Amino acid sequence: MTPNHVKLNICGTDYYLTSTQSEEYFRTLAQRMERDINEYTSPRYGLSMSRATVLVALSYLDELEKAETTVENMRRQLKDYLEDAARAQLGLREAREEAARLKKENEELSRKLNLALQRLEKGKV
Repeated sequence: MTPNHVKLNICGTDYYLTSTQSEEYFRTLAQRMERDINEYTSPRYGLSMSRATVLVALSYLDELEKAETTVENMRRQLKDYLEDAARAQLGLREAREEAARLKKENEELSRKLNLALQRLEKGKV
């Protein structure tokens, strides 16, 4: 994949990136970052640009950590589900084998019963 060269302007400062991600992807990230920084530098919070940037970065790291924890939990659940499915598959295979064995045994017993009944009938006549 050809790398894209992207120029972004975040809060009045230009940044140049090279990545295989699309330019639109980075523009969306830059817009979000600028919006979040501007929120902290607004009169409501009144923080300096550097403090606002640190808080925004900390907020993003918090989101990342929570997302990674969620992904890890989902991986663990998926692994458990796959193990459960494998055990169920094995149980099903064993149950089918047992059913086939019992069917064969039943057929053999039925055959023996029929032979015994035939001999009994011959003996009565």
